[in-house]
Order: sequence, then C-alpha cells, then structure tokens
Amino acid sequence: MKKLVFLYLFIFSFNSCSNHLIKDNGSNEIGSVIKGAFTKNGKIFIFTKKGEKQLLQSDFYDMKPSWSKSSNQLVFFRIINQPKSLNFDYRFWRSKICVMKSDGKGFKELTQGNYADFNPTFMRDGSNRIIFLRYDQNRGTLSTYMTHSSWKSGEEKRISDSNQMIEIGNTSLKDGRILLCRVNLIQKTFQFFLLKPNPGKKGVYERVSIKFDPPQNSLITRFTISPDEKKIAFTLDLDFDDLTRKDGGIFIADFDIEMMSIENEELIRPINQNYVDDYLRWLPSGEALVFHSNRSDKYQLYVYHVSTKQLKRISLDRDSDYLFFVGEKTPK
Repeated sequence: MKKLVFLYLFIFSFNSCSNHLIKDNGSNEIGSVIKGAFTKNGKIFIFTKKGEKQLLQSDFYDMKPSWSKSSNQLVFFRIINQPKSLNFDYRFWRSKICVMKSDGKGFKELTQGNYADFNPTFMRDGSNRIIFLRYDQNRGTLSTYMTHSSWKSGEEKRISDSNQMIEIGNTSLKDGRILLCRVNLIQKTFQFFLLKPNPGKKGVYERVSIKFDPPQNSLITRFTISPDEKKIAFTLDLDFDDLTRKDGGIFIADFDIEMMSIENEELIRPINQNYVDDYLRWLPSGEALVFHSNRSDKYQLYVYHVSTKQLKRISLDRDSDYLFFVGEKTPK
C-alpha cells in the first residue's frame, strides 16, 4: 500500500504547485553570479564576466566537465568515434577521459579510448583523484574506475566490485568515500553503498538505506550530494532504463551520513513531461541546483532555487545546446 500511495503522490500531487517550477521566464543571470563550466554544442565552455568562452578546439564531442576543488583543472570525456552526430547511448561510444586547466591549457588524455569512459568527476577531498564510469562492450559491464590528474593513460584502476555487472559511482564525500549504486538488471533492484576505495582491489562497502519506498521497477539515478553533505538530489526513473529521459521525476532528499540513510524525499520536477530535465548539479552555496532541459527544443541551462522553488534560465544562446553544467571548484 505504501508503494501505491507513493506512486499516486509522485504522479499527481505536484500538479497544483509546480507551475512556477516548469515555467521558463527567460531570465539570464550569469557572469559573476554563477561561475562554472559546461558543454555547448559539443565543446567545453566557461561562463565569464563578459559572457562565455570556449576553452578547447577539437573535432570531437567534449562532454560533461568537472571542476577540481583544489586546483584550476577541469576533467571531461571526449567521444572519439562519433565526429558528426551524437548518439547519447553510451553503449556505442569509444571515449577518453581528459583533463586540462580552466583556461584551456595543459590538455592531457588520461585513458586510451578502448572503452566507453564517461561521466568523470573530481573527488571532494581535494586530492585531484577522479572517478569515472567505464562500459565494457565485450563484457557488458558498467564499472567505476579511479584515476588522477597526474597519472598517465593506462594507469587507471577499477574501484568497484569486479564480481558485479553494474556499480555506478557518481559523487563522493569530503572524507574520500564514494556514493555508489549497485544495479541488478534481471531482478530490477538497486542498492546504495558508501565505498572506501582501494584502487585495483575490492574496497570497503557500507550499506546506505533508502528510507522511502520507490515504485516497483524504478531506479534512482543521476544522484549528487550537496556541498554540505546533508542533501542529495536525484532522478527517479520509472521504467528502470537509464537511457530513457522523460519518464522520471527529480527529487531532493535528506542524506544522513551518520545514520547511513536517504529519506524525506521531495519531488521538484513532475513526471511524464514532453521534455527532458536532467543532470542536476549543486551550486557552491548548496542553495540552488543547475540542470539542463530541452523544454524549449534546444537544451538550455536552468537554475532551481531550493528555498524559493524559483526556476530561471541561465544559458545565453537559445539556438545552441547547453549541457552538463558544473560550478567552479564544486565537483559532483
């Protein structure tokens, strides 16, 4: 019964209070207000006081930057087998993890491009270690790996359990632990853990409890912890297919490190829209989130203020596609 009640509220309860959330009022509050990096039309840009600046010229798709907490470095992934048109299905990618300075200098490849290496993020402990996902097309596994901005290509190490088909590490804590989701596609179940990594070997896993009851066959994905590590934002995908985008809702919940739990979830984006809202990123203050959305046909960046529930567009060019914002020195 609890699942049925949750699903009913998930689908219907937001209708009466969400009009302000899903409305694009066309505001552009950027420059010194929101500093960060993003992907625009397949290239890495940063916001500047004068607008925006492209950092790197390439013939490839450069995607999803993450900004180091302790240095002016950006890590991102480069898709090397799709130079003309982009397929968002990572199972078809060959991609490399790359790093550069926030001024576009010092470009360096950290992986060789033999797999789909994607979704990198610097860790929050200031070590300049980087976690990323690797999809092995031959084995069908999706695993979490670790590298460092100073390491050479080929020195990356697996940190998730080699006996598991899917373990997704998206975000970390200041103490060096990684929040990781283990997915069972056959049973359509998932579990959360805090992982103390031991690169190249199995690390220490601590179970994190979900204190609410998601609908059957749903999947928590795109999760990111707030800068004060007291909140978590995530997408709840209703068909257990991470490659679909329009069938889920965006939530914010309490994240309790001591109790090892996620609870008191709050829906901030309704489901079954005709557009995609995706890839939430906290701003340094923890008072707002940025995400991209194609509600106006082209993907644009929006900032959502948690306390006021106000939503404003922050991208400059309505005719371009903006994706994967990250705040300055605010790794996921």
